[in-house]
Amino acid sequence: MGDNSNQPDDEKTIKRKLEEAKKEVTELGGLKTFKSGGWLFELVRKSFKNYWERANVDYFRDKYKSKDNDFIAKRLTAVAAQNAGILGSVTGAVVSTDEIVAFFTGAEGGIGLPANIAIAATAMASEAIVLVRFQLQLVANLGKLYGVPLDPDDPEDIFIILAFAVGGFAAEEAGKFGMKVGGRVAGKLVKKYISKETLEALKRIGAKIGLKILQRTILKYVVPVVSIGVGFGWNYLATKTVGKIARKHFLSRTKEVVIEKEPKMGLFNTFIKDPLLSKTLKIFLARFISDFGEVSNLSIDTKSKAISLTLQLVGESEPVTINVSSYEFIIRDGQDYFIVREFSTSKSWLDIVVKKYAPNLQFQIPSIIKKIG
Repeated sequence: MGDNSNQPDDEKTIKRKLEEAKKEVTELGGLKTFKSGGWLFELVRKSFKNYWERANVDYFRDKYKSKDNDFIAKRLTAVAAQNAGILGSVTGAVVSTDEIVAFFTGAEGGIGLPANIAIAATAMASEAIVLVRFQLQLVANLGKLYGVPLDPDDPEDIFIILAFAVGGFAAEEAGKFGMKVGGRVAGKLVKKYISKETLEALKRIGAKIGLKILQRTILKYVVPVVSIGVGFGWNYLATKTVGKIARKHFLSRTKEVVIEKEPKMGLFNTFIKDPLLSKTLKIFLARFISDFGEVSNLSIDTKSKAISLTLQLVGESEPVTINVSSYEFIIRDGQDYFIVREFSTSKSWLDIVVKKYAPNLQFQIPSIIKKIG
């Protein structure tokens, strides 16, 4: 799946990715490392930064202009899940039950296994790599979509999502370390460094997740004939679960990013801050609507998060009044935004149009406005 693709990969592309992943099996430590689960930590540290830097959700926002983030998140998840499903059916067509049993009862780490068994083992390990890559790309896209400032060099968020997606002993290990969906052990948006203790704990959790993923990759192929269908369905549902948990995690993390500045001095807000912010916003909005109207009046109450403004729009004989009852300032991808959460207007048609075609009313703003607000 390309960065800007909104369609699943075809089978030929999936097979090519599987072939490329076979080379990585050795780079990640070989079959012995896969049987211990240690491969996942290295794969995440090696790959996620690239997915994070290449994630481009603007493409999807442009394509689905009238849709909100949740719609785009579901679309991104559906594409990733479809890719994962195709991957499962491709691998299921080439792996037999006897080969799976031999892999677990053969020599340590697959060393000394017959050629056909070693090939099958490598195929399953390769599938695990490609499956996780699809899921890492999905997590990166969803993180960018919801404006969560992930640190690509710190795998904690990734392991929280993957641990609770696979469940079982992986989720238990994460829970023991204090991990939970929507939270972070560090208690900060981004840690400046990872302590040695935290790094070792993340490696242990990563190994549990890696082992669980490999087990599931293998177990779904133990039933002859139906392994193609089972491989598709299992991978599909597993990736849908990753998307669901990632979305929940990022929605909770978004609350940390919201800039909430409670007023400390009532007189300062009333006579200095609110008038200054009102004037600054009025100037900004006047430029924004200059092609189709003017801002007659704008006043803001930072304590109650309310805004009242009057516009004179082209084609309207009477002024249009807009009352905002909820707003917030956020930071997304290093940019400052002003988000309107709840509002009403004096024109019913305008209410309908905006809520239908622009449900997430947001404006990129100069940093000075955010600093004042």
